[in-house]
Amino acid sequence: MNATEIDIIQSAYAALNNYDIPGFLALLSPDVVRFEHFTSPPFTCRGIEEMRAHLEKGRSSWAEGSCTPEKFTIHGNRIVVSAYVHVRVNNETEWRNGYTGDVFTFKDGRIVEFSTFGNHNDALAYAVSDVF
Repeated sequence: MNATEIDIIQSAYAALNNYDIPGFLALLSPDVVRFEHFTSPPFTCRGIEEMRAHLEKGRSSWAEGSCTPEKFTIHGNRIVVSAYVHVRVNNETEWRNGYTGDVFTFKDGRIVEFSTFGNHNDALAYAVSDVF
């Protein structure tokens, strides 16, 4: 694990913030798995086409905003990112602000798993587990 993976993650956030879904998808392994552990029930999608649909639906709900990676912690082939979310969704006037913990798992230089947690500590605990 080196700066290359962190560069890939920064590119992923930039693509997401710029509504560049094809750019985001280009960074993923064809067998990517996405987990959202902060929802009830937890959400999962698998593969590029499910990711495309999920990203288009989620990102299109933003009126404006961004997710900014602030801290990177490396655990083997996983990188935990503390990301600051500052988003105003469609049909709302108030901004939603807060931090998430994202875990990116790499295989052969591509993102093979992308998991999001409601906080950085849960993401760290997941990263050091034997899951996936």
